[in-house]
Amino acid sequence: MNDAQAIVLKALQEATGQMTEPETLAALERGEDVSFENMVFDSLDRFEAMMMIEEALDIELDDDEVMAQRSFLALSAFVAQKAATGAHAG
Repeated sequence: MNDAQAIVLKALQEATGQMTEPETLAALERGEDVSFENMVFDSLDRFEAMMMIEEALDIELDDDEVMAQRSFLALSAFVAQKAATGAHAG
């Protein structure tokens, strides 16, 4: 699991207060892709996670772009790309 994946996973866990089925959590911890449809959280949880990710990496993320990500790895790759390009908070 890379740094972006670890940050996204932690943010999702904290935003939901739980994650989902133990096997899904284990898959995420192994760095496997999981669709957000298979996780127990809604758009508000995802928004809260986005705020935690922004704070952890000192970056700004666009709400619509974050909401367009449909899986754990897609969101992790998006976050990693934003962090690498220096989308830092002002």
